[in-house]
Amino acid sequence: MMKTIIALSILLLACSSAIAAAKTWTGAISTSWGLANNWSPSGAPLDGDDVTISSVTVRQPTFSSGTVTLNSISCSGTLTITGGSLSVSLASSIANLNLNGGIFGGTGNVQITGNFNWTDGILSGTGTFSINGSATGVLSGSGTKTLSSKTFSNSGTINWSGTGNIDGLGSSQFINQGTGALNIQSAADFTGAIRVENRRITISGNTFRGQMTKSASSGLTTISGEFINNGDLLINLGASLQLLAGGSGTGDFSLNGGNLNFSGGTYDCDAGSAVHGGGQVQVSGGTVNVSGVFNMTRPLANGIATACTGGTLNLLAASTLSSLGAHTFVSLGTLNLSSGETAFVERLQISGGTLTGSDLIRVSVLMEWSGGAMTGIGRTEIRTTADLNISGASLKTMSGSRILENYGDVFFAGTGVLVGSGSPIIHNMPDADFHIQTDSNISGTGTFNNHGNGFEGPFGEVFKEAGPLSHFAIEWVFNNDGRVECQQGPGLSLAGGGTSSGRFDILTNSALRFEGGMHTLTDQSSIFGPGALIMSGGVANISGFVTLTRPMPNISLNVASGTINFLAAATIQQIGGYVKIQGGTANFSAGQVVTMEQLDIESGTLTGSDTVKVTDLMNWSGGTMRGSGNTQVDAGGHLSISGSSVKRLDDARLLETLFVLGDTTIWTGTGNVESGPNARFDSRGDWRIETDADWLGGTVRNITQMRKMPGFGETLFTANVTNQNLLIVDVGAHLRFGGAFIQSLSIANTRLHEDAVLTGPPLLTYNAGALRTDTLRESPVVGILDMVGSSLVLGADPNAPGRLLLDGGLRFGANARLVVTILGTNNSNPDSIEFSQIIATSNAAPGIDLAGQLKIVRNSAYLPTVCDTIPIIMMEDSSEQIEGEFDSIVLEGFGGVFLEPVLVYEPQQVNLVMRPLRPGDANANGCVDDVDLAIVLGSFGSTCGCCPADINRDGLVDDTDLAIVLENFGLGC
Repeated sequence: MMKTIIALSILLLACSSAIAAAKTWTGAISTSWGLANNWSPSGAPLDGDDVTISSVTVRQPTFSSGTVTLNSISCSGTLTITGGSLSVSLASSIANLNLNGGIFGGTGNVQITGNFNWTDGILSGTGTFSINGSATGVLSGSGTKTLSSKTFSNSGTINWSGTGNIDGLGSSQFINQGTGALNIQSAADFTGAIRVENRRITISGNTFRGQMTKSASSGLTTISGEFINNGDLLINLGASLQLLAGGSGTGDFSLNGGNLNFSGGTYDCDAGSAVHGGGQVQVSGGTVNVSGVFNMTRPLANGIATACTGGTLNLLAASTLSSLGAHTFVSLGTLNLSSGETAFVERLQISGGTLTGSDLIRVSVLMEWSGGAMTGIGRTEIRTTADLNISGASLKTMSGSRILENYGDVFFAGTGVLVGSGSPIIHNMPDADFHIQTDSNISGTGTFNNHGNGFEGPFGEVFKEAGPLSHFAIEWVFNNDGRVECQQGPGLSLAGGGTSSGRFDILTNSALRFEGGMHTLTDQSSIFGPGALIMSGGVANISGFVTLTRPMPNISLNVASGTINFLAAATIQQIGGYVKIQGGTANFSAGQVVTMEQLDIESGTLTGSDTVKVTDLMNWSGGTMRGSGNTQVDAGGHLSISGSSVKRLDDARLLETLFVLGDTTIWTGTGNVESGPNARFDSRGDWRIETDADWLGGTVRNITQMRKMPGFGETLFTANVTNQNLLIVDVGAHLRFGGAFIQSLSIANTRLHEDAVLTGPPLLTYNAGALRTDTLRESPVVGILDMVGSSLVLGADPNAPGRLLLDGGLRFGANARLVVTILGTNNSNPDSIEFSQIIATSNAAPGIDLAGQLKIVRNSAYLPTVCDTIPIIMMEDSSEQIEGEFDSIVLEGFGGVFLEPVLVYEPQQVNLVMRPLRPGDANANGCVDDVDLAIVLGSFGSTCGCCPADINRDGLVDDTDLAIVLENFGLGC
């Protein structure tokens, strides 16, 4: 069997040799490949033939049509292909090949040993097409040069000019070997699925690197497939190379003024590689990972050296970052500096994309940040010679633990917000300036440190310069050990808290706002200037110096929300003219008297242990005053309590007016005042109550004058009220006490004008002074009048009477006094009464207890007659009774009148009855004479309730009465 197989194999080889022909080019007739007479033996080569072309033949062949697959070609001359399809199956050698069209391919490897000129056409097949070390290739013209699943290997020199691209189909490769040189002299491209490789080889210990050169002024060449560079790539001035599909290598990218653009895929510049020179590296897409040397030396005047405009450039830990070049630009892409080196740049532009990594990047001339992000753990440093311009409408972000460190000048303008996330930090170093020229914000999370010594220097300075619309908000933690200056405009807002030992200078028509977070201002800090300090959120603990010099009528301190604490270590030199609390809490606990011209409390809380003194006007329309401190409104000032909101006085707070008579407290609106049990209001001056609102709880002391004005309904005090001077309930007004009411000083007076209503808790205690009703009118009192040591004067005018309508009880102490005035005997007209009177209603519990002194004042208009009966106290429809009697009676105005009032006590009434002053003086003319005798005799034997003839007042005119007249006859005559 084995012998049979061997015999068949030998037979097949013999047949093959017999079929294949050796053809030699003679060119006897022309240059046409297909002409039979141009070949020896005669006849054009057929499939499987071996062709020999000699250089000595005058006419060299041109293949222009047909399809032939040769076995091999051995050509020492020149072969030209303009059309058709010519292939070789075995290794072939061609000295010179002109490919101007058609297809040249096959499975055989082809060596070019002389010149290769390619203007058009296709190289195809799996065999390798090689330009050997001594050969030269010229690629020219506008025609497309196509590699179809072909490997093109160059070990010689290729000059590529013209506009025709090299297009790859299938798994095509273009390999520039270690001894090869590819000079790209035009803007033609490698297109399609082509892999381009620039190789490095070692021969006998010598390393040879393929040379790829993009010639000067040759425009842009694009490599659409993978690019492997282990050799040397040189891009000259005016030339650009764009890599679309990534790749890798340990080779050298030398940018001699030219541009290298990575625009897609992933490219690994492995260890041993180098990207360097005075040109530009641009990453517009994909990812570039650098583990070798990166050293861009392009000077600032020549433009951008390193640009990330869409992709990612990673300078990894294994890389050696010598220089990014003078000008680095990041837009849409990512520049990741994580080499462990310091990057020095003169100009850094970030208009989009991301600067990240762990490296320090130092800017010596200018950084422009108009968009994009800085992230990672690295640091961006602005040197003393540099400026940072933050501008534009786009968002800027800092994230991770990125640090921006400024030693120069920062100018923050535009409308774009700077947003922080994670724990980024801005350091404004001593002698550095940070100019805020916008009403945008620094938002999110982060820390802003303004360094230095705010008193002695050097110190960093943050300037909020004049802004057009609103304040500039910093939401990060803000630590100021330097100086912050809020210039003219809406000012600076700090919303993230922080600790500061530096200066805050607030210039005219500007403001500093604490808007959120916990702010701690140490005892070395200061807030100074004629601007406004605004508390609108968070907590501010102030232990330093405060000197707010803003004059009226502008607000110097405005508390809208949050809490501002002036602590024990604080020194409040001035708080300005106008303080407003409209929310939040203002805590003054610095151990000082804090003085201002005007204080408005609309809502929120005023608290602390300090005395807050107002020299001009205090408006209290809402909110709470609490703590252990005092709120004083000074003499010459004015207190207005107003509005519909509840006002609260709590803890041990003392609200006091230090007024003289004529200075006013006016209480208006519908909002109640609620007071804690230990809080107190001391009112001096003229307090006018022009409301039906109530004062609930606490203590109120009326030290000068308190007046319930007419026309405003009932006001209830559940506070404990002490009247130490003058309390007036005006015409038709109603004042009600639901807590304890005490009048304690001898100078004190309560005056009830006509139709005024005074209501007790039910006990109204008068230890001293007087309670006076209005003249000639009725004045109702509801409750129990406890006249311990006070005078009840019925009639404000001593010469005119008044009437008290009592819906409750009445108690007179031993030191009390009731003063009544008699103008006549008719009280039937309530609008014009003639004698003082107390009328107790059916609710006269617990009755009336009499003691003390009764003073009876006779008006000169009253001419008394005997038996005039005046009911000065009456109980109407009451089950209660009158108990006790007055201890003494004092008469006034009865001189020259020979009558005296005699008290007649009944269970529910006390009457004054006019009796003759002298015994037997029946007609009370001062003389006991025959007229008196005639009066008695004229009524002798009659009975009467009260009549002049009943001398002894026993109801019967009899001999006893006659005896009294006779006994005293002639007395007084």
